[in-house]
Amino acid sequence: MRRFLAAALAVAYLLCFSGCASGRRGLQAGDLDFTFSCKADIESGGSRFTCAVSRAGKKNASVRVLSGGTAGLAFFWNGDGFAQTYCGLSAKSSSCPLPEGSFARVLVNVLDAAEEPDALEKTESGKFSGKAENMDFTLTAGEKTGLIETVSVPDWQFTAKLYDYEGTKLPDILPENCTPG
Repeated sequence: MRRFLAAALAVAYLLCFSGCASGRRGLQAGDLDFTFSCKADIESGGSRFTCAVSRAGKKNASVRVLSGGTAGLAFFWNGDGFAQTYCGLSAKSSSCPLPEGSFARVLVNVLDAAEEPDALEKTESGKFSGKAENMDFTLTAGEKTGLIETVSVPDWQFTAKLYDYEGTKLPDILPENCTPG
C-alpha cells in the first residue's frame, strides 16, 4: 500500500509540475495565427467602419467595407498587385496607391510586419508590440486561440477589433451586390 501511495504521489507531482511549467510559457509571437477570415470594427482618424478581412499570407489579403460611409468599397492585395472595387467598378495597379494612413493599408501593413520573424516583442500576457513602416503598433491575441483580437496604431489614431473568425477565404474581386452606404 505504501508503494502504491508513493507511486501515486510521484505521478501526481510530475503531472502537476510538468503542466504548470508548460503553462508559464504563455502565448508567444510564433503562436499567433496570421491566416484568417473575420470581421473587424475599425476606427481610423475619426471614422468608423465594419469590414470583412481575409488574410492568406504576406501581401495576400482583402478588406471589404461592410458598413460606414464607404460600404461596398473593397481592397485586394495579391502579392504582386493591388485592386480596389466599388459597385462593379474596379481598378488594378502593380502597387498600392492608398495613402500611407489609409485604414486598409495600415491594417495590412501591420499584419504583414507582425508576421515577420522576431518582429514582435511580448509586452504582457497576450499583448505584443512592433514597428511597421515607421509606425509603432500593438496587438493582442487570445491566449488559447492565437487569434488576433485587437490592433492599435496610435500615430494614425487607428484601432481594430477583430472577431467572428472563420476559415481562410478570400472573396471574389468584384462584389456580388453593391449598395452604397
